Amino acid sequence: ADAFQLTFTGDDPGIAMHFRNAPISPVGPYVLTFVLTTDWSGQGEIFFTTDKEAVLPRGEKIRFPIAGGSQAQDVRLEIDTAEQLYQLRIDVADGPGTATLRKVRLLDSSGDVLKDWNP
Repeated sequence: ADAFQLTFTGDDPGIAMHFRNAPISPVGPYVLTFVLTTDWSGQGEIFFTTDKEAVLPRGEKIRFPIAGGSQAQDVRLEIDTAEQLYQLRIDVADGPGTATLRKVRLLDSSGDVLKDWNP
């Protein structure tokens, strides 16, 4: 499979990535991109931390619209920080449901891939 198949039960759904032990270089700003397919529609969020001691979902938050339906949606989110990224979390639903994430990548400001989570 070339995608993350997510099932949400309704209890604080999300997928988190940690970089505390393997810092990302160079430091930000960053761009997070992924392709999302879900029947759920509304507001999605990403959370990120630039403080090594902070624990998600503390940190900064960026909201994005989710169209829902059968069409895949390209999501591109600017993470406007000049600091080191330690944790990143993607929330795509407030309640029960399913979602598929493809082509999950973290880019630097010039578009070079820093992290590629494609299975």
